[in-house]
Amino acid sequence: MRHLSASLLLLSLFLFGGCATKVDLFEYRDVSSVNVVDVSAQQYRVVIPKLDPQLAVKVTPKGGYSDYIANAFLSQNRVFNFAEKSTDTYRIALQLYNLDVEKRYYKRKFVETKEGGYYTKPYWKYTVISEMGLTLYNPDGSVRSVFNRNGSYTYRVDGHRQAAVVRSSYLKAIDSAVGSLNWDVANEMAPEGFVIAKKVHVEDEEDQIFMINMGRVNGLYREQRLAIYKNVIETDGVKGRPMDAKVFVGYARISNQIAADHAWVVMDDEDNNARVSVGDVVRAKLRH
Repeated sequence: MRHLSASLLLLSLFLFGGCATKVDLFEYRDVSSVNVVDVSAQQYRVVIPKLDPQLAVKVTPKGGYSDYIANAFLSQNRVFNFAEKSTDTYRIALQLYNLDVEKRYYKRKFVETKEGGYYTKPYWKYTVISEMGLTLYNPDGSVRSVFNRNGSYTYRVDGHRQAAVVRSSYLKAIDSAVGSLNWDVANEMAPEGFVIAKKVHVEDEEDQIFMINMGRVNGLYREQRLAIYKNVIETDGVKGRPMDAKVFVGYARISNQIAADHAWVVMDDEDNNARVSVGDVVRAKLRH
């Protein structure tokens, strides 16, 4: 059983650097060899949504930051698959709502020491704040998601006099917000793969691990969290037509057994092991 008491779990995190999903494949036997899906088949390939690289950028405060924002977003690529606009390409619109600066003056003060003491230098503290939004559009033009993030950059300048806020400080505040928005989109558009194999521990039938057809080339890493779903057909309650739907099974984490194009994962809750089947959908959680 993988269940640990709180004290044992803390001890394992201390001793093994947080590796709660370390597995030894030699301790497991395969129970799905005859059912492994053909990963070369189109329906079992990893799905990475495509984004249009032509970003729409609107800037409310004056300053001509549009090109910089677009380049900053594209350069912070979180395993996005950028492609020319087509029938299955998603679009992004970015907006810079506000750029502001908070200023605070700190007087010099006396600090006592064993030798007597000294006076600190007076200085100004500047905090540049950016407010940004992002709208993600589906290929058909409808809105899929809307995100809003603030970014900031703080620095100090010694002396009594105020200094002009340089453009690079505004850019760093913009970078901070753009980076958060980039992660938001990455998590929303994370790659999806499939469970392609299953193993059971030789001494414990409830201890199971699962292979997925995604790995490091898909931006995945050890201990990363994943969501597992089942594809089901449901009836549209309004139109009465069949429709594809995903039923959430549970969360899993990538073990120490990770390669370029596949990885073995362990369910967070062992009770969900019996619900997982070869062919279930796996979606990466790029930030959690």
